[in-house]
Amino acid sequence: MITTPAARILIVDDDAAFTRSVVRLIRTFGLSVASVAHTAEEALAACTELSPDVALVDINLRTAADGIQVGRAIANAGTTAVVYMSGALDEAIATHLVEEGCASGCVGKPFSPAELKAALLLAASQRAERARARERFDRLNTESERDPLTQLLNRRGFEAHAERLFGIARRQSGKMTVFSIDLDGLKAINDEHGHAAGDQAIASAGKVLAETFRSTDVVARLGGDEFVVAGMDADPEGALRRLEAAIDSFNATNAGITLRMSVGFAESSAPSDSLAAILDRADAAMYVQKRLRTSRVARRVADSGAAAPHAVPVVFNMIGRLTLSGQAMVNGRRGAAHAVPSATVP
Repeated sequence: MITTPAARILIVDDDAAFTRSVVRLIRTFGLSVASVAHTAEEALAACTELSPDVALVDINLRTAADGIQVGRAIANAGTTAVVYMSGALDEAIATHLVEEGCASGCVGKPFSPAELKAALLLAASQRAERARARERFDRLNTESERDPLTQLLNRRGFEAHAERLFGIARRQSGKMTVFSIDLDGLKAINDEHGHAAGDQAIASAGKVLAETFRSTDVVARLGGDEFVVAGMDADPEGALRRLEAAIDSFNATNAGITLRMSVGFAESSAPSDSLAAILDRADAAMYVQKRLRTSRVARRVADSGAAAPHAVPVVFNMIGRLTLSGQAMVNGRRGAAHAVPSATVP
């Protein structure tokens, strides 16, 4: 296989003398030749390695795979347009190949320079337009799955990416963990400092979460002050320790915003478990923590005789975990872990 530096046109033909003449002709068009392949294997390897704009393929390739099979394989990869050439061109076959999307055009041998140039330029133009359309689609699809404020996934993006990850976990007998996270005190920030400050708090929370969790985890903002993270074979306690440290670090270095989060998590428990069910359990665990925190602060305020606060001023940094038995395991930064029956949580 002969390869030249500028990768644009791939020539696939088992006649070495003919391919040399075609290389010279194509260069007179101001086009470059990516590679010359004499077998199906060389052609497919060149497409994978060089991603040429157009493959000029002889229909009557005398190898294990004929030219039509090679051209179909190249076209189906979706990155290279195909122009077929043949010394005995059957117009019905040529039309069929174009109609089924396996060819951008066909030329008969011998062909005139003008005929070949027109076919290659048309194919290259079609390939470029398809690439632009694919780029526009990918961009729109990405934008539709992203939260513009945090650049995290939104609800739609989370559901799509987390379900894919959950499918991998099932196939590999892995465990899925979902964290439900609320940014506490957002209403108070909006009321007292304005929505711009609230937006800044949301964006900062998103940045902290994105930097704390693993690159393989799915981190999303569902809306408002609600965030969620899904991961496979995670270490939940370790992740929460890292999150606690990240929040402490942020609060120590950012005087304008104090981040407070309520976090609950749940893990897959059976092959029949669903992502929605795990998220529901994580939500329940998070709300257990939130109620405990509010209750403790209220008792402290009542004991001190002070007026009720607008927002929770004390951060316990607790982890709430709701088990299948309906117990909430609450681990505080201060004190040992203890179990609280969910029915008795104030």
